Parts: sequence; structure tokens; C-alpha cells
Amino acid sequence: MEEFMGKRFDLIASSYEKALKLYPEARTDVEEILELLNIRGNETILETTCGTGYLTEKIARLLKSGRLIAHDVSSAMLSFAELKIKDAGFKNVDIRRADDIFSLQLEDCSIDKFVCFGGFHHLEEPVRMFKTASRLLKIGGILVVGDFADNSLVQKYFDEKVHYLSDGGHSGLFLSESQMLNFGRFADLEVISIERKRVPFIFSSIKDIGFFYQLVHFLNQNPEETADDIGQYMGVIEESGKFIVPMDYIYAKYQKVAGF
Repeated sequence: MEEFMGKRFDLIASSYEKALKLYPEARTDVEEILELLNIRGNETILETTCGTGYLTEKIARLLKSGRLIAHDVSSAMLSFAELKIKDAGFKNVDIRRADDIFSLQLEDCSIDKFVCFGGFHHLEEPVRMFKTASRLLKIGGILVVGDFADNSLVQKYFDEKVHYLSDGGHSGLFLSESQMLNFGRFADLEVISIERKRVPFIFSSIKDIGFFYQLVHFLNQNPEETADDIGQYMGVIEESGKFIVPMDYIYAKYQKVAGF
């Protein structure tokens, strides 16, 4: 499954990165992740499903004397992440491609913080990922996960539209509060918080909404059709001259505690 997903994201990587570059202020979903990570600057952090480096670059800027290992299954996605890291001059970021997170050669109890953001719903073995995080984390270490919520308009849009309009389709196991609670239990991780939030994606026009979502999902339709679909599924709120698309997310934070 991970090999298939790697090929899919190799296919959409250029379009995805173009969307992020054209609309750098659209996404606000990363703010909660950074708050939950609470980076001090000297940690060893592992990021999986890092994609083109959207979160990777932000973490790297906060690490003064620490180390970031960023992993993904897609070579094309990682080529963009590597370029960002090189252009910014970061020396403490280790970019790694592997068919899955389980293949990384890392020592047990060697990671301070583990983060999976935006790509968790593509993982075929989420319980195994949680157990791997628990094995790699130091005592007191933190796992943070953020992704789209199950039983939401976002999930319905992916399942009913994106899957059929994007080359390679879109398969996802979306997050629920119950799942996130029990994934932590399977891995003997203490649950710190699990919260469902409606996150605003912010645009200057309806036209921009269509272009962004058509590009980011590499859809086989024109931007006008994409904007119509977004309006029908998620809705668009006009506020203070901006156009807001509310996206349903779940954010979860866990800690590895001795004897838990």
C-alpha cells in the first residue's frame, strides 16, 4: 500500500507544491501542530509523511541545536522538501525516503518528539505506526498527530469527489476521536489531548479556492468546477473581504510515560 501511495504522490507532487507556493497564506492547519509540539529548540524530532516539507521547514526554523529527521514514501515530494531545506541553509535536517516508517534504521528510545501531520489518513497500519512511535520515543517523549476528521464534510468530499477526479484515486482512513484514543492505548501511550476542530483555509476570492483545491489534489476538472464542489461540500464563508473554507480536523497529543 505504501509503495502505491508513493507512486500516487510522485504523480501529484508538482501540482501540490504549486498550490502551496501560489497560496502560502491559505492554510492555517499547521498552527495547532506547532503549538502541540511545543518545540524548545534542542530536541531530536521525527516527522513522517512530510510531503514537500510544509511542516518540515517550520520545525527546522525552531530547532537551534536539535535534529529533525523527515520521512516520506514519495521521491518526488521529497525532492521539493530537500530543495527547501537546502535553500534555507538548514544543516540539522535529515531527509529520508523509505517505503514505510517501519523501515527506518533508528534506535529505540532515541526520539524526543514524533509528528505525523496530514498524511496519517493514508497509513494502512495506523496501530503499527503508533507502536513504532512508542518504541522510538524516549520516556517523556511526545507524539503529535493531526489530520482530517472522519464522518465530516471533508471526508465526504474526498470519498465522493477527489477519489474519482484524481489520477491514482484517494484512499484514506480518516480520524475519529475514538480511534485516536484507542490507537494510543494499543501503543501504551498516555493521551494528553484529542480535539476536533474546524480549521479555516483562507482565500482572497472564490476563483482562488478553485485553483488551490484543483492543484493540491491534482483534479481532472477545471478550477470553476472545483470551486463549485468545495462550496457544495464544505461551504464558503465570506468574512471581512476574505473567503473561508472550514475544514474538519482532529489533533491528538500523546506522551510515553514509564510504566504506563
